[in-house]
Amino acid sequence: MNTNSKYIFTTIAIALLNLLLLFFIKYSHNGLTFEEFDINKFGNLFNLSFVFILVFGCLFLLTRLKQIHSSKVKSLLYISFLYIFLLLVVLGLDFIGIKYLRGYLFGYPYKKIIPMILLIANQSLVLYLIFIVWLIYFKKTLLSYFTSILLVASTIGIFVVFSFLSTYSIEEVTKQKLKNSNDIGIVLGAAVWSGNKPSPIFTGRIEKSNELYSKGIIKKIQLTGSNAPGEVSEARAAYNYLLKKYSVNEKDILIEENTRSTNEQIRFIKEKLNNKNSSNVFIIISDDFHLKRILEMAKFFNINAIGISSDYKLNWEKSIYYRFRDSIGLLLFWTFGT
Repeated sequence: MNTNSKYIFTTIAIALLNLLLLFFIKYSHNGLTFEEFDINKFGNLFNLSFVFILVFGCLFLLTRLKQIHSSKVKSLLYISFLYIFLLLVVLGLDFIGIKYLRGYLFGYPYKKIIPMILLIANQSLVLYLIFIVWLIYFKKTLLSYFTSILLVASTIGIFVVFSFLSTYSIEEVTKQKLKNSNDIGIVLGAAVWSGNKPSPIFTGRIEKSNELYSKGIIKKIQLTGSNAPGEVSEARAAYNYLLKKYSVNEKDILIEENTRSTNEQIRFIKEKLNNKNSSNVFIIISDDFHLKRILEMAKFFNINAIGISSDYKLNWEKSIYYRFRDSIGLLLFWTFGT
């Protein structure tokens, strides 16, 4: 085996190791074991497709090694070392338990932003390497490195568009599904305004839970959501709203006041409410633009859930904004499980 062949096989080995480490991060960060791993989950297939295309490109390169300058093959290895290093940094930061500043940026806690940047860089470099490999194979080596950057940007744009359109593909909730045993309707928290008043979006979710409760579709209402400094929790604000405006039995309202994100709320359902021996279907109440991401998370956590949208209507500008923001969250969840 010559040196170039060793470089190619090392590139393949790093790609496979990167995939395994990425799966490890996705599952360990979500409190899941590899016994719960399912390659058929869309996000896992998404990760696998990257490596599949890269590995086959490398194998095809092996058939043309005599026509390729060794410096180009070596560059593949350098890029591989760089992206696996970024992933190892994420694992290292997690292992040492580094403390981040408290607070949020664009709705994401600081403790997630740095790992997320590193993970995005990791997968962007994998995608970059894929294009370089195939451009070299097809002898498009002139400007291949610059061309690959443009191709990566275009591909990410396509992924974002696909994710955005996916937020519209919500399975219709039939009356038959609602006739199943639905013990609990879960209201996902949202913003609380001054005076501890639920925001209009949050109010829509709360009112939908009361509608389902009054019709007997759900027996209990689970409210979720933590609080910002100086405010009552999202769950407590919803609790007060329900008791003040509707005739809901206080014993039928459950409160959870620790979760700060959709991911944490879905994990709460998994860890505290979900019974593997139960045939119950959880009804999760949120907004139309939010439901696709919620249901994808529920599938990942093996939760039997139905998504119900509130009746609150946003104007088209806000609807596009919230849907676009959620589509980014959906794409990040598919890729990194966060």
